[in-house]
Amino acid sequence: MECKDVPAETLYDVLHDIEYRKKWDTNVIETFDIGKLTVNSDVGYYAWKCPKPLKNRDVITLRSWLPMGNDYIIMNYSVKHPKYPPRKDMVRAVSIQTGYLIEGTGAKSCTITYLAQVDPKGKGGPLHTPVSSGTGTLQFLTHQPRL
Repeated sequence: MECKDVPAETLYDVLHDIEYRKKWDTNVIETFDIGKLTVNSDVGYYAWKCPKPLKNRDVITLRSWLPMGNDYIIMNYSVKHPKYPPRKDMVRAVSIQTGYLIEGTGAKSCTITYLAQVDPKGKGGPLHTPVSSGTGTLQFLTHQPRL
């Protein structure tokens, strides 16, 4: 997707900042860092609202990021953490591989590629996956707020 009037660095910062995510992601219930592993990786928790009748989902991921000049990569996949077992009020989803590739195309423009391979778990039939995973990011990408 082409993002006009949005520098690559700004889009990277918006997607990478979990506190700011609470402002633009209308589906977020809770998100926080569990721990930093290296200068470019951490483990984090993210819970999101699903449309009725689906139960809300949560996930624990190992997230890695790499700024490369005017291009950026943010990738994650699910991990287990002994201090954060599955909650009874949520379905623990699995991020098989999810990420963003942000490529600067000019001083104030970029393109973003979003990949999400997620197993939302739970019950729900064939429409279950697209409506229970990734909706916050997709809404953000299609309705870009002023950054």
